[in-house]
Amino acid sequence: MRDALTGLARGAAQWRDVAALTRQVLLEHQARTNVQEALIVPLDPTLPDARQWESARCATLPTTRGLRISAKPWAPSDDETAEADLRQVYAGESRRVLTVPADPFWTEALGQQFTHYTSHGQRQAARTVATAPPGATVIACLPTGQGKTEVAWASVLPATRQGGVAIMVVPTVVLALDMERRLRQHLHDCGDAAELPAHTPTPADWTTRRRRRSAAISAPPNNAS
Repeated sequence: MRDALTGLARGAAQWRDVAALTRQVLLEHQARTNVQEALIVPLDPTLPDARQWESARCATLPTTRGLRISAKPWAPSDDETAEADLRQVYAGESRRVLTVPADPFWTEALGQQFTHYTSHGQRQAARTVATAPPGATVIACLPTGQGKTEVAWASVLPATRQGGVAIMVVPTVVLALDMERRLRQHLHDCGDAAELPAHTPTPADWTTRRRRRSAAISAPPNNAS
């Protein structure tokens, strides 16, 4: 928040940054205290005006000292259960509260210990992936620690058990290594018969490979005799 406010004067931040962060702070406070607080914001040309605050889902009320700002919560209109998941995020509760019973396909795909979903959001994502037609694209947006990885595993592990090949693409080498480590541990805990290579490349291995590849590309060709 401090960076956003100081960045306004330098042009390094915009009013949307300040409005979004202010709303987030108010929602987090409300979730942790069960008290809906408001914030008095002075009228300043560098700060959002009433229309801009409203567009950022904040309620405004003019006062003698400025604008009284309060945050409006949001959840998908067709899924009331998402409100509970959002409150958990705002409250900073990163632990997994297993209160949503799993569907049979979820337990069958991941193992007998997966008797519950971590949230209603994970259940919706898992069901969407499971019922998606061939060739479909599903975008699953879940908070950190709410089980996006398991949603992906539930869709690919059954195929590998039937002799198929499943490809998971991740953006970084470090994430790929962590994914392999977690998958190995998962398969070990489940007693799964799926086989993985015995050696897990380390970051040092990948660094060595990149250096060798760069050296091979930059090496000048031998002079013809």
